[in-house]
Amino acid sequence: MRLFRTVTGCEEELTMPKWCTFLFGIVLGVFFHEYLVPFVWAILAVAVVLAIRSVYVYFSESYPPHDFMMGA
Repeated sequence: MRLFRTVTGCEEELTMPKWCTFLFGIVLGVFFHEYLVPFVWAILAVAVVLAIRSVYVYFSESYPPHDFMMGA
């Protein structure tokens, strides 16, 4: 079993795991909010960096970004 593989499918099949992960994160935040409040700015900074990276990868000329993902 390969961990990283190319996935092809309809849009709904690719969207479902993203929604499940998002909702799981919300549930964890609800249960552990008292532990996460001191780290809210760090979590927000990581989210912004990852969003900027996603936008960069989406608009880059060499898509899919094999070199960008591998750090070469």
